[in-house]
Amino acid sequence: MLLFVSEYYGVVDISDADLQHAANTATHAAVSSGEFLQKRLSSITSKGVSAAAGFFAGFKMG
Repeated sequence: MLLFVSEYYGVVDISDADLQHAANTATHAAVSSGEFLQKRLSSITSKGVSAAAGFFAGFKMG
């Protein structure tokens, strides 16, 4: 918001190419973060299911 206001009042000058580059960079960062989070949660979930199954099997045997 501040960026657009400062451009309106002539404080800074931003080209369309620069805005497109900034948007592409932000999109790439969001996608990378989402992929990392998805992999991390998938790892935690599979470990949690395995631990729960192991606990249940041990509980039934013991």
